[in-house]
Amino acid sequence: MSIVFIVVGGIGFIFFPQYLKWYYKKHFSKTIQTDEYRSLVGLENSIIFNEDNIEVINSKAETKYLHQNFDYISETHDNFFIKLKTISMLTFPKNQIENSNELRDYFQKLCAQIKIEYIDDKNWTWK
Repeated sequence: MSIVFIVVGGIGFIFFPQYLKWYYKKHFSKTIQTDEYRSLVGLENSIIFNEDNIEVINSKAETKYLHQNFDYISETHDNFFIKLKTISMLTFPKNQIENSNELRDYFQKLCAQIKIEYIDDKNWTWK
């Protein structure tokens, strides 16, 4: 009985990452194909960096994200991410930012000011 458990556990250990990758791809592909998300594609956003919040404005909505609700800020090779305490994440694609070095400096100063972690993940790759 224990041999069966070990064999099944080993097989699960080997194949679970592939299953999880397939599942996430299917789930998020399905999510982004909804009308709600399709209407956001190509929508131009204006972002205002205020003293105590970041304000995102587009033709559909105006949203303020208070600095106190930031969990951490992360930078990868292609994007900046602000992880919110509410599980959501703000994404700033570097290819759409005129001066990403200036934004990086701002985020690093902001992290020091509000005492949250700045994560430098420039070598991160999708597995």
